[in-house]
Amino acid sequence: MPVVIGCLMPHPPIVIPDIGRDNLNRVTSTTDAMLKVAEQVAQAEPDALVFISPHSAGFTDSIAMRANPILEGSFAGFGSPEVRFSKKNDLA
Repeated sequence: MPVVIGCLMPHPPIVIPDIGRDNLNRVTSTTDAMLKVAEQVAQAEPDALVFISPHSAGFTDSIAMRANPILEGSFAGFGSPEVRFSKKNDLA
Protein backbone atom coordinates (compact mmCIF):
# COMPACT_ATOMS: atom_id res chain seq x y z
CA MET A 1 0.00 0.00 0.00
CA PRO A 2 1.73 3.23 -1.11
CA VAL A 3 1.78 6.43 0.91
CA VAL A 4 -0.48 8.83 -1.01
CA ILE A 5 -0.27 11.88 1.26
CA GLY A 6 1.56 13.07 4.36
CA CYS A 7 0.45 15.87 6.65
CA LEU A 8 1.51 17.70 9.78
CA MET A 9 -1.47 18.93 11.75
CA PRO A 10 -1.53 21.50 14.53
CA HIS A 11 -4.01 20.38 17.15
CA PRO A 12 -4.45 22.89 19.96
CA PRO A 13 -7.47 22.07 22.15
CA ILE A 14 -8.77 25.63 21.64
CA VAL A 15 -10.03 24.61 18.16
CA ILE A 16 -12.69 22.41 19.82
CA PRO A 17 -15.74 24.70 20.16
CA ASP A 18 -16.65 23.42 23.65
CA ILE A 19 -13.13 24.26 24.82
CA GLY A 20 -12.29 27.38 22.78
CA ARG A 21 -15.72 28.93 23.28
CA ASP A 22 -15.26 32.71 23.05
CA ASN A 23 -11.67 32.34 21.80
CA LEU A 24 -12.43 30.54 18.53
CA ASN A 25 -11.84 33.76 16.60
CA ARG A 26 -8.18 33.52 17.68
CA VAL A 27 -7.68 30.28 15.76
CA THR A 28 -9.57 30.82 12.49
CA SER A 29 -6.38 30.54 10.43
CA THR A 30 -5.62 27.22 12.12
CA THR A 31 -9.11 25.80 11.68
CA ASP A 32 -9.21 26.97 8.04
CA ALA A 33 -5.89 25.20 7.43
CA MET A 34 -7.15 22.06 9.16
CA LEU A 35 -10.22 21.99 6.89
CA LYS A 36 -8.00 22.45 3.83
CA VAL A 37 -5.80 19.51 4.89
CA ALA A 38 -8.91 17.40 5.51
CA GLU A 39 -10.10 18.14 1.95
CA GLN A 40 -6.69 17.18 0.55
CA VAL A 41 -6.70 13.90 2.47
CA ALA A 42 -10.21 13.10 1.24
CA GLN A 43 -9.18 13.85 -2.36
CA ALA A 44 -6.17 11.51 -2.01
CA GLU A 45 -8.59 8.67 -1.16
CA PRO A 46 -6.20 6.77 1.14
CA ASP A 47 -6.92 3.15 2.02
CA ALA A 48 -5.85 3.78 5.61
CA LEU A 49 -4.84 6.61 7.91
CA VAL A 50 -1.84 6.40 10.21
CA PHE A 51 -1.64 8.92 13.04
CA ILE A 52 1.66 9.64 14.74
CA SER A 53 1.35 11.74 17.87
CA PRO A 54 3.85 13.35 20.22
CA HIS A 55 1.32 12.65 22.98
CA SER A 56 1.41 8.86 22.64
CA ALA A 57 3.59 6.46 24.55
CA GLY A 58 7.09 6.80 23.19
CA PHE A 59 10.45 5.16 23.45
CA THR A 60 13.87 6.13 22.12
CA ASP A 61 14.55 2.76 20.51
CA SER A 62 11.14 1.58 19.28
CA ILE A 63 7.71 2.61 18.05
CA ALA A 64 4.55 2.06 20.10
CA MET A 65 1.28 1.24 18.34
CA ARG A 66 -2.21 1.20 19.79
CA ALA A 67 -3.67 -2.29 19.46
CA ASN A 68 -6.92 -1.53 21.26
CA PRO A 69 -9.98 -2.46 19.17
CA ILE A 70 -11.63 0.81 20.24
CA LEU A 71 -9.78 4.12 20.60
CA GLU A 72 -11.47 6.48 23.02
CA GLY A 73 -10.82 9.49 25.14
CA SER A 74 -12.13 12.81 26.33
CA PHE A 75 -11.13 16.41 26.78
CA ALA A 76 -11.60 16.24 30.55
CA GLY A 77 -8.04 17.47 31.01
CA PHE A 78 -9.09 20.67 29.26
CA GLY A 79 -12.21 21.23 31.36
CA SER A 80 -14.68 19.54 28.98
CA PRO A 81 -15.27 15.94 30.14
CA GLU A 82 -18.47 15.83 28.09
CA VAL A 83 -16.47 16.11 24.86
CA ARG A 84 -15.60 12.48 24.16
CA PHE A 85 -14.66 10.33 21.21
CA SER A 86 -14.79 6.62 20.51
CA LYS A 87 -13.67 5.12 17.20
CA LYS A 88 -13.08 1.59 15.96
CA ASN A 89 -9.38 0.92 15.42
CA ASP A 90 -8.76 -0.99 12.17
CA LEU A 91 -6.05 -3.43 13.18
CA ALA A 92 -5.84 -5.21 9.83
